[in-house]
Amino acid sequence: MPFRPALIAFSLFAAASATAEPAPGTVLVYDTMTAVMGDTPDRDEMRLTLLRAPEGLNAFSECRGPTFCMLSLRRGLFQYVRAAYPEAGSFDPSLTYGTDTFDDMEMLQKITVSEQTGGSIFPLVDGKRITWTETWSSDDFNAVYHMSVEQSCCVPADNPLAHSDEVWTLKYTFEEVQSDRVAGGDFTFFYDPALGWWTGSKSVNRSAPSKDDPLRTILIQHRLKAIEAPE
Repeated sequence: MPFRPALIAFSLFAAASATAEPAPGTVLVYDTMTAVMGDTPDRDEMRLTLLRAPEGLNAFSECRGPTFCMLSLRRGLFQYVRAAYPEAGSFDPSLTYGTDTFDDMEMLQKITVSEQTGGSIFPLVDGKRITWTETWSSDDFNAVYHMSVEQSCCVPADNPLAHSDEVWTLKYTFEEVQSDRVAGGDFTFFYDPALGWWTGSKSVNRSAPSKDDPLRTILIQHRLKAIEAPE
């Protein structure tokens, strides 16, 4: 960690050791830039809504545009437990989104985590690297992915909405295995320990129908631009 007054350093350590996050119903609004390699970038916004979840899990929706949403149940922000793709506005913020709630949804993906190394994602530790495998299964899609998260402390927050002077960089990767398809990505999340969430991210996503097909590369950047408190 770069030199900071002892009080700030202690606050960063204490917050990173906890798993507090914004209250259910909080909406985080991000400016989004998406660019397919060789094309003009598109700009829009993503609205991420925190939902109630069982203890030890995170539930949230990520909506882009008027219709597309992804609803996730995760452990430690990154490890998927369930995923679904409801229409925007079709989920109820008053519900607790556990596995039973997800299992009644259409377009459901059930995910099993295995082969984890390096411990849990939280508490954050400078230099810690966690790896695991996720098996995704549904009626019409099955895939196996190898994931990793590498943690590094710290860089200046560089966002007026940050609750901390410095943020962690969490480098997240995924790659599909046991398939002829190509699907993978490299992400950097800027995690604010006092906010309990990320203030921005940048990623490179790669995909192709098969290893013999041309690779499609997409660059995506998010930057937090508003925090809407629960009603």
